[in-house]
Amino acid sequence: MADAVVPGGPLSDIDDPIDLEDVAQGDLQALIDEHKRDGLGPLWFGEIRTAATRVARRYPPAVYARTTSWDEDAIRDLVQDVGERLITKGQIDYICDVANDFGHARALIYRHVKMTLIDRRQRTAVDNLFDRAVQ
Repeated sequence: MADAVVPGGPLSDIDDPIDLEDVAQGDLQALIDEHKRDGLGPLWFGEIRTAATRVARRYPPAVYARTTSWDEDAIRDLVQDVGERLITKGQIDYICDVANDFGHARALIYRHVKMTLIDRRQRTAVDNLFDRAVQ
Protein backbone atom coordinates (compact mmCIF):
# COMPACT_ATOMS: atom_id res chain seq x y z
CA MET A 1 0.00 0.00 0.00
CA ALA A 2 3.02 2.29 0.45
CA ASP A 3 3.29 2.77 -3.32
CA ALA A 4 -0.35 3.73 -3.79
CA VAL A 5 -1.26 7.16 -5.05
CA VAL A 6 -2.58 9.21 -2.16
CA PRO A 7 -5.22 11.72 -3.25
CA GLY A 8 -3.73 15.16 -2.84
CA GLY A 9 -0.25 13.74 -2.16
CA PRO A 10 2.94 14.55 -4.06
CA LEU A 11 2.63 11.50 -6.31
CA SER A 12 -0.86 12.50 -7.46
CA ASP A 13 0.53 15.47 -9.38
CA ILE A 14 4.02 14.20 -10.19
CA ASP A 15 3.48 14.62 -13.94
CA ASP A 16 1.89 18.09 -13.73
CA PRO A 17 3.86 20.72 -15.60
CA ILE A 18 5.65 23.23 -13.42
CA ASP A 19 3.84 26.53 -13.55
CA LEU A 20 6.61 29.01 -12.81
CA GLU A 21 7.11 32.30 -14.55
CA ASP A 22 10.88 32.17 -14.17
CA VAL A 23 11.55 28.56 -15.15
CA ALA A 24 13.80 29.50 -18.06
CA GLN A 25 15.85 32.01 -16.09
CA GLY A 26 19.11 30.84 -14.64
CA ASP A 27 22.32 29.33 -15.83
CA LEU A 28 22.53 25.59 -16.38
CA GLN A 29 26.24 25.78 -17.08
CA ALA A 30 26.80 27.48 -13.71
CA LEU A 31 25.02 24.58 -11.97
CA ILE A 32 27.10 22.03 -13.89
CA ASP A 33 30.35 23.89 -13.18
CA GLU A 34 29.52 24.17 -9.48
CA HIS A 35 28.76 20.45 -9.35
CA LYS A 36 32.09 19.59 -10.98
CA ARG A 37 33.92 21.93 -8.61
CA ASP A 38 32.05 21.55 -5.29
CA GLY A 39 29.56 18.72 -5.64
CA LEU A 40 26.51 20.38 -4.17
CA GLY A 41 27.14 24.05 -3.54
CA PRO A 42 25.20 27.26 -2.92
CA LEU A 43 23.63 27.46 -6.41
CA TRP A 44 22.24 23.95 -6.07
CA PHE A 45 21.04 24.54 -2.53
CA GLY A 46 19.39 27.78 -3.66
CA GLU A 47 17.46 25.97 -6.38
CA ILE A 48 16.53 23.12 -4.03
CA ARG A 49 15.37 25.62 -1.40
CA THR A 50 13.24 27.50 -3.94
CA ALA A 51 11.65 24.24 -5.08
CA ALA A 52 11.13 22.96 -1.54
CA THR A 53 9.50 26.20 -0.43
CA ARG A 54 7.12 26.29 -3.38
CA VAL A 55 6.20 22.59 -3.37
CA ALA A 56 6.08 21.70 0.32
CA ARG A 57 3.50 24.27 1.35
CA ARG A 58 0.92 22.43 -0.76
CA TYR A 59 1.09 19.39 1.53
CA PRO A 60 0.19 18.92 5.22
CA PRO A 61 3.33 19.27 7.35
CA ALA A 62 2.17 16.77 9.96
CA VAL A 63 2.21 14.03 7.32
CA TYR A 64 5.27 15.08 5.30
CA ALA A 65 7.48 16.96 7.77
CA ARG A 66 6.64 15.45 11.16
CA THR A 67 5.91 18.96 12.44
CA THR A 68 2.93 21.27 12.74
CA SER A 69 3.99 23.87 10.17
CA TRP A 70 6.28 24.43 7.22
CA ASP A 71 8.50 26.76 9.20
CA GLU A 72 12.13 27.58 8.43
CA ASP A 73 13.43 24.48 10.25
CA ALA A 74 11.04 22.15 8.41
CA ILE A 75 12.02 23.62 5.01
CA ARG A 76 15.72 23.43 5.89
CA ASP A 77 15.26 19.76 6.88
CA LEU A 78 13.50 19.03 3.58
CA VAL A 79 16.27 20.79 1.63
CA GLN A 80 18.86 18.60 3.38
CA ASP A 81 16.88 15.45 2.56
CA VAL A 82 16.60 16.44 -1.10
CA GLY A 83 20.32 17.22 -1.23
CA GLU A 84 21.10 13.84 0.29
CA ARG A 85 18.82 12.15 -2.23
CA LEU A 86 20.51 13.91 -5.14
CA ILE A 87 23.96 12.86 -3.96
CA THR A 88 23.38 9.32 -2.67
CA LYS A 89 21.21 8.24 -5.60
CA GLY A 90 23.46 9.87 -8.19
CA GLN A 91 20.67 12.14 -9.34
CA ILE A 92 22.76 15.31 -9.38
CA ASP A 93 25.00 13.65 -11.99
CA TYR A 94 21.90 12.60 -13.91
CA ILE A 95 20.52 16.14 -13.92
CA CYS A 96 23.85 17.52 -15.14
CA ASP A 97 24.01 14.88 -17.89
CA VAL A 98 20.47 15.07 -19.28
CA ALA A 99 19.19 18.60 -18.71
CA ASN A 100 18.80 20.49 -22.00
CA ASP A 101 18.46 23.87 -20.34
CA PHE A 102 17.99 25.48 -16.95
CA GLY A 103 14.21 24.96 -17.01
CA HIS A 104 14.70 21.23 -17.53
CA ALA A 105 17.19 21.07 -14.64
CA ARG A 106 14.79 22.97 -12.42
CA ALA A 107 11.90 20.65 -13.36
CA LEU A 108 14.03 17.65 -12.35
CA ILE A 109 14.88 19.32 -9.02
CA TYR A 110 11.15 19.90 -8.38
CA ARG A 111 10.49 16.24 -9.17
CA HIS A 112 13.07 15.22 -6.57
CA VAL A 113 11.47 17.46 -3.98
CA LYS A 114 8.18 15.64 -4.62
CA MET A 115 9.86 12.24 -4.50
CA THR A 116 11.54 13.16 -1.21
CA LEU A 117 8.17 14.18 0.21
CA ILE A 118 6.79 10.80 -0.85
CA ASP A 119 9.65 9.06 0.98
CA ARG A 120 8.96 11.13 4.12
CA ARG A 121 5.20 10.50 4.21
CA GLN A 122 3.90 9.15 7.50
CA ARG A 123 0.88 6.86 7.61
CA THR A 124 -2.26 8.45 9.00
CA ALA A 125 -5.44 7.15 10.57
CA VAL A 126 -7.14 7.59 7.19
CA ASP A 127 -4.59 5.25 5.61
CA ASN A 128 -5.40 2.60 8.20
CA LEU A 129 -9.15 3.02 7.64
CA PHE A 130 -8.66 2.77 3.91
CA ASP A 131 -6.64 -0.44 4.30
CA ARG A 132 -9.38 -2.00 6.42
CA ALA A 133 -12.12 -0.91 4.00
CA VAL A 134 -10.23 -2.50 1.08
CA GLN A 135 -9.93 -5.78 2.99
